[in-house]
Amino acid sequence: MTAPTHGALDHPYAPAPVVQTGPSGLIVGMGPRGPVTIRLFRSRPTRLVAAAPPYVTWLLAYRTVSLGAYVSLLTGRPRDWEGLRNHIQASGGTADLVPTAHGLPEAGRPYRPSLIVDDGGTFDPATPLGPWQALLTTTTVTGPAAIQHLRSADMGLIAPHGEESVIEAMRRAYFLNPGQVRACHLLAEGEVVLAMPRRLVRIAVRPTPGEHRLLFGS
Repeated sequence: MTAPTHGALDHPYAPAPVVQTGPSGLIVGMGPRGPVTIRLFRSRPTRLVAAAPPYVTWLLAYRTVSLGAYVSLLTGRPRDWEGLRNHIQASGGTADLVPTAHGLPEAGRPYRPSLIVDDGGTFDPATPLGPWQALLTTTTVTGPAAIQHLRSADMGLIAPHGEESVIEAMRRAYFLNPGQVRACHLLAEGEVVLAMPRRLVRIAVRPTPGEHRLLFGS
């Protein structure tokens, strides 16, 4: 798996943290006005859909370790995810590969939140989540159910790649205005959009030098 390197604006001699967090939660990347953070873990559940390059999901999952998260990787393709599990464990975090939804944590705790990474929509959307728990679902924004799928989540992290059908699904799901739709057509390499109803921001998602070395160095 490849990921873009960190931006050229970083000072070459400045010590870079392996994982970054912000005062309001987890740093996703850099937006037009600085770092963009999300409150992934709250006293109520959070659902996030990711239709973006795989490295984006890896980065988000890895960064939750800094918040004390227990990461459950729900997948029928364990070989594709065992690298992330191993990196999390090697960094002192806790992660498991889970073949079925049976036995997943029912909730998290403020200092031990639960992240479920659902590879491809295996998790039943009707299954309730608990407090201090987040569901990160990797998906594609295609097909007749795309709009409902986007609306079922609190936010979406999406790289539309100029595909009109994806951008149209986003427009309808999130009630985007013409300026926000236009922004979806202007993404540079390594950029995604963080979208929710009537809100959208372009974000450059790049690993820190430490993350790049640990997760993608090989």
